[in-house]
Amino acid sequence: MLVANAVGMYLFYVMVADFRHRRGLQEEHDARLEAGK
Repeated sequence: MLVANAVGMYLFYVMVADFRHRRGLQEEHDARLEAGK
């Protein structure tokens, strides 16, 4: 039970980290487009 909970939290953390990373890349991309205008 405890192990399953730890795995679930780890997967959740990875998902959140991936989402924030993708959003960060998108913001960086948008900033580059703005700078290029």
